[in-house]
Amino acid sequence: MRKYVAVALFVGIALSMVASNARADSCTFDGSNFSCGLSEDPITHEGSVSSFDAGFDAGWLVGYSFLLDGSDPTVKANVSDVIVIHSSHVDLFDEASANFDAMYNAAIGGLDIDGIPIATGQVSGDILFAGARQFNPGSGPIGLFWETTPTIDMSLFFVGGCCDAIHITSDADFVGTSAVPEPATLTLLGIGGAVAAYRRRRHARA
Repeated sequence: MRKYVAVALFVGIALSMVASNARADSCTFDGSNFSCGLSEDPITHEGSVSSFDAGFDAGWLVGYSFLLDGSDPTVKANVSDVIVIHSSHVDLFDEASANFDAMYNAAIGGLDIDGIPIATGQVSGDILFAGARQFNPGSGPIGLFWETTPTIDMSLFFVGGCCDAIHITSDADFVGTSAVPEPATLTLLGIGGAVAAYRRRRHARA
């Protein structure tokens, strides 16, 4: 029995390491454009990525974006994540974040970001409702993304040009998809499988 538990624990730890190493929040710069990964921390339900990681300042036009579970973004329950675009970094706040309400209210209120007025039409790539494109409907300040996949790609305008790519991975319950088990869950599954295998082998010997 000890042998099987030891194997299960090893498998669980290995899976935990793989899961934790899967998060790579950073930016790369090819001389013209940035490409940045942004993912949510499973504990704080927040995420942040900075262009300074690549050794440059992107100079993005500041703005907000929502990841949506429902069609009306003025209903807070329909918003799963708030994305805040600063001039040199991007922050994510999931609905489980302690700061979610404040960030949602700031976006709805069109508040300045770091003392800079938000840029109307900053976020492009808004795909809603079976492929119908909405680019900041009503020329509003908030980019809208229908959250149907684990990774959402948005393009950010920078001073004097377009566009840098932000690849966002959220831990929300995506529409039409299943959530990926967390490391602790994977460990328990591994132990359970080892115990079941031990019992089957013991039963076969009897």
